Amino acid sequence: MAVHTIVVGAGSAGGALAARLTEDPNQRVTLIEAGPDYATLDETPDDIRNADAVSTSVHDWGIRSFFVEPPESREPQIYARGRVVGGCSSVNAAIAHRGTPADAQRWVDAGLDEWNWDKVLHYYKKLETDLDYGAGDYHGGDGPVPIKRVSKDEWPPATHAMQAAAIAAGFPELEDFNVPGANGFAASARNVRDGNVRAGTLVSYLQPARGRENLTILADTFVQRVVFEDGRAVGVEVLRGDGVERIDADRVVLSAGFVQSPQILTLSGIGPAETLSALGIEPVVVNENVGRNMKDHPIVPVVGLIGQTEHHGLRAELKWTTPRGAEIGIVNDAYLFSVTMEPESLGFSVGAEAEPFTLLSILAQPTSVGWLTVVSDDVRVQPEIHSNFLGTEDDMVRMMQQVRFAYRVATTEPMASELQSVIMPTEEVVNDDDALREWLRQTLATGFHGTSTCRMGHDASTSVVSQRLAVHGVENLYVADCSALRDITSAATNLTGILIGERMADWLLDRA
Repeated sequence: MAVHTIVVGAGSAGGALAARLTEDPNQRVTLIEAGPDYATLDETPDDIRNADAVSTSVHDWGIRSFFVEPPESREPQIYARGRVVGGCSSVNAAIAHRGTPADAQRWVDAGLDEWNWDKVLHYYKKLETDLDYGAGDYHGGDGPVPIKRVSKDEWPPATHAMQAAAIAAGFPELEDFNVPGANGFAASARNVRDGNVRAGTLVSYLQPARGRENLTILADTFVQRVVFEDGRAVGVEVLRGDGVERIDADRVVLSAGFVQSPQILTLSGIGPAETLSALGIEPVVVNENVGRNMKDHPIVPVVGLIGQTEHHGLRAELKWTTPRGAEIGIVNDAYLFSVTMEPESLGFSVGAEAEPFTLLSILAQPTSVGWLTVVSDDVRVQPEIHSNFLGTEDDMVRMMQQVRFAYRVATTEPMASELQSVIMPTEEVVNDDDALREWLRQTLATGFHGTSTCRMGHDASTSVVSQRLAVHGVENLYVADCSALRDITSAATNLTGILIGERMADWLLDRA
């Protein structure tokens, strides 16, 4: 009889996991997703298919987060999360960057030898087909996810100017960020195909796997809790339509992301004692780390205006065929990301003769730690999230330095000739420490890269799951998504989420 696995969440990790498990006919998978499903590319809406489109509310969880502390100092802000088969990989910017050897070394230093760089690199290569480099020491040639970069002859003038500014500042010109030691200027790698189709796990893993009899996808279905018998996970309780159902299985894997995975654990009786008591939930395992240790990448915009008459036509073409920008590594712990954005997304409007060009400053390795708290025993009620961005003086000082660097890039040649003006922040704010600190707190946003709310480690005193992602204190329950990372990667988390799904599949199949 086939081993039945329930995978909760059809996102970056869950989609890859379900597809890989069902390659084995002795496995049966029920993949449960709270959002809608699109079986073919033709029926997939444009906001999911087009890698440059902004997803509509029907595909978003509607989550909000308190970005800074104390929470009353700023209104809670939108925290976009994909609620659709494919999860965040169906709605993100399709940035295909990897964690670094230094990230893996931190995990090894914490005693997690399964996450050394050689093993991590193997799975980054396994998941991809690099259309620029093919199979080699650092790239894969036959994985499900296509990776490519924009050629320099397609760059707009502002990107060429940014490249010249980076070189003038002493940063080397690079061809590829997805190799060890990459620190300089290069075009972003993206997971896109067929022009500009977003190649997340919906397109790359699940649509090709749909013909398998051993794969069942339940869309528009909420998992309320995991069901236990004698300390073993034996299934889940789900909300479908107006009813409640129980689905039994041999094992359960939560791949619901950094918000929903700790939420479902808590509603299942695995979480902080105070939260379980407040919600009237009988404890299965008291674990104070559930929902804690959150890491994320804070981002801050420096915004200038470029003339539409020179750039608009090219931008329309770029929107379909090229990455959103390029990055500059800053002492390996921060980076700039250049992007042409719609004015409305920045909270203001500009005249028809101009459009905003933004340099996003991002801390790749923040020291601040956030948390989330489950506030209802109904899984459809979102937890309260505190990102706690710039919550340490170290983060604040580094972001101040980074924004000042970005402002200097934008206001000196050769970038200055491409921009009509810099409209935020003002020169007065940049030059005043106190004013800049407050401006950062009121302006910063998220990279949407939340991690570590179910982080891995050796026991329940410091972590939620083992290094092979088994939940401490129970049997047959796993968490396989970026919530399980020991801490955040020094890059966008999309590929790492897929990697986690690939690794979980091999572990469950005893292939690694």
